This record gives sequence, structure tokens and C-alpha cells, in this order.
Amino acid sequence: MNDNDTRIILTNLNGVDLAIPIYGEGEFLSLHARANADIVLTHDVVQPATIENGAAQQPGGFFGGGFTGMIIIYLLFFGVLYLFFIRPQKKRQKKMQELQDSIRVGDNVLLSGGMFGKIADIGDDVYMVELGTNKSVLIPFLKGEVIDKREPKLR
Repeated sequence: MNDNDTRIILTNLNGVDLAIPIYGEGEFLSLHARANADIVLTHDVVQPATIENGAAQQPGGFFGGGFTGMIIIYLLFFGVLYLFFIRPQKKRQKKMQELQDSIRVGDNVLLSGGMFGKIADIGDDVYMVELGTNKSVLIPFLKGEVIDKREPKLR
């Protein structure tokens, strides 16, 4: 060993050779270690470490891998699902329920098919709606078909 070598003490490496890239393609800083021994750092041109040529796989990955990392990823996934899908849907349902609760007989409504009508009667799950000028024809529509409470804008 000469004076230019850097010595770092690490233990329990069980003879694993590590290769860390520091320059360009093919040039690596080579770490050689044995259990309870010194690590000698030398600059060599060596082959990149791959599983095929016997390099040890390092544990880890995103969030350190393992069970805890998996739980964190699932929690993040369900948090995103809640924020982008479940919460807005609940807001729409709440707004629609408030609209249905506010509709009374005589209100003008916009139906999902784009037709306007006037509420003539209210049932458990349907509205009886008169369309156009014929007051004797009442058509039942499900409450979910009413999307807004407003009058048509004619000129």
C-alpha cells in the first residue's frame, strides 16, 4: 500500500467487492474489503458490476424496500385516489342532494337530456314534469335526471 491510498475502516462486509462509478464509462473507483479489515480505495478501469458477473444485489429501492416501504406506497396510492376521485364525487353527490331537496312544485328545471320543464308533482323517487305548453301531459322523470333548477333563457 502506498501513501496515496485512502483507508476507511468498515466491518462485517463479508468480503464483498463494490464498484462505484466516478468518471466516465468503464472507469470506477474500486473498493476491496474483507470482513473486519481495511478498505483500500484505488482508481482502476474495471467492468461495471452486474448480477451476471457475480456482483451482490444491494437491498433497498424506493423507501428502503421491505414491508414498511410497501405500506407507505399503498397509503400514498389510496391518498391520491381519495383526493382525486372519491372526494370530488362526494362533493358532487352532496350538491345534487341539496338541489333535489330544494326543488318544489312549480319550479322550472333543466333535465339531463337538455329539456326544460316545470315540476307538477313530486313522488318518492320521481318528479312529474310538464313539458311545453300542454298542461295536461305529465311525464315522470327520475330525480337524478334533474341537473339544474332554472328557467330557459329565451331571447
